[in-house]
Amino acid sequence: MKLGLGTVQWGTAYGIANKAGQTPESEIPILLADAANAGVRTLDTAPSYGTSEAALGRQLPSPNEFRLVTKTIPIPGDTITDASAAAVADAFHRSLATLRQTSVDALLVHHGSELLRPGAERLVGVLENLKKQKLVKKIGVSIYTAAEIDRALELFSPDVVQIPASLVDQRLLRSGHVAALKRRGVEIHVRSLFLQGLLLQDSREWPPAFEPLRRHWESAMAIARRAGVSALEAALGFGIGRTEFDILLVGVCSSTELRQIWTAYAAAASRPFDADAFAFDDERLLNPSHWSTAK
Repeated sequence: MKLGLGTVQWGTAYGIANKAGQTPESEIPILLADAANAGVRTLDTAPSYGTSEAALGRQLPSPNEFRLVTKTIPIPGDTITDASAAAVADAFHRSLATLRQTSVDALLVHHGSELLRPGAERLVGVLENLKKQKLVKKIGVSIYTAAEIDRALELFSPDVVQIPASLVDQRLLRSGHVAALKRRGVEIHVRSLFLQGLLLQDSREWPPAFEPLRRHWESAMAIARRAGVSALEAALGFGIGRTEFDILLVGVCSSTELRQIWTAYAAAASRPFDADAFAFDDERLLNPSHWSTAK
């Protein structure tokens, strides 16, 4: 089972296609129980995800079999100083308290671009020290770009790297960066598998700025539909079919959505298909950090 749950919607109304808003906390124990029964073992959160960590801390059963992954706080300024590194360590201890845990499975640098700044070794030192203290089992980074992977591998040996990848966003596969990570034994977690839900939305409802991607997507999906594959099955099938991917993080707002994803996952796992026709290269439309300028 490759599925993991991203919990950003449990703490904030996240996602360009999210019409449901923030998940009510009353829904979270149901989601956790359903996920556990389905064999999901990874939960991904962050202090930047609104009230997500607090909700998890209140609703996680004890004991449980989930692996918790959280992240560092954003670091202001152009340079990572001793003071900002200390603030990251303090924030992680607050995350532990909020999550009501004595340790977590993994801690990731939330913004891989911070590793490109002067003083990045101080940030890496914080993670390595927390690992030595056995407060985290694994350390790593969440990235947007190939350059961030290159810099991370110069600075340290990450155990986990979280990457954006989807049917349309295959850039890091094609550049060889995913293969390079696997050669180093890095665990790869994939986010944005549905491109913030955009790929599951009726493409006629996409914002006008996405018109080039919409035309490409509809052409590729016509092939999938002729094979009897839905958009959800295609998106999941892409991730399932890539042996390099260890965890596929999906965000869900309700138990109904989780069951739909699990049903599609089971169907996609038995129906491999060629995803090459879906690959798209315009980073402006693939990278959500650029979407505010995609007009």
